Parts: sequence; C-alpha cells; structure tokens
Amino acid sequence: MSVVVDRVLGLVSMVLIGATFILLSDERAADLKVPVTVAAAGLLAFIFAWYPHHPADGKIGRYVDTRVAVFPGSRLIIRGHDYHALHHLFPRVVHYKLPKLWQEIGPQMTAKGVRTEGRALGATQPITW
Repeated sequence: MSVVVDRVLGLVSMVLIGATFILLSDERAADLKVPVTVAAAGLLAFIFAWYPHHPADGKIGRYVDTRVAVFPGSRLIIRGHDYHALHHLFPRVVHYKLPKLWQEIGPQMTAKGVRTEGRALGATQPITW
C-alpha cells in the first residue's frame, strides 16, 4: 500500500512541476517567473533544511541533530522528512518505509535522545515550529 501511495504522490508532484514549467514558459506569465522561483526556493529550503533540523539549539550528536515530527498531512506535504532522524541514522532506508521502521524502533530511539514531536509514536512534546 505504501508503494502505491508513494507512486501516486510522485506522479502528482511531477504533474504540478510540469504545470508550473508550462505556465512559466508562457509569455503572458513572464511577470510570475521571479516570484514563483523565489517561493519555490523558499519552500524547498523550509522542507529540506530548516523544518527537519529545527530547533537544533546548538546540540551536536547522532541522536539530537534532527527530529521525528509528525503532523496531519506531513507525509503528503514534506514527503518523508517527518521521520528525518531515521533518515540520518539509516540513510539507506527509503522514505516510505520510515514510518514502519519508527514503529519498530521508535521507543529505543526516543530513549537515546531523538526528539519526538507531534503525532509520532511516543511523542514527548508538541511540534516546535
């Protein structure tokens, strides 16, 4: 089931990206090129850099550099970065298998200091935005 959902989400993402390029290639949409590019860059920076690592609080270590922060719709919106701590610890596990991995080892990871927020199994605090 997860593979099917992942493929559908991937297809939807490709359609949206394609539609954006088609829109921006139209001369009438020339005024939108810079704002859309800036917004897309900001969104990507938020999803891939800031959100999974915030708040780092200057802590450095295998279990405290990032977090597991799940909220309603997080799987669709941030595509696996809700279980980002597992990505750092087990980089060869594909993102659609991270929730199942968290169910298996989440309590041990939380005991070792992984920040667990929101609706994640064993969450110790609400999501810190």
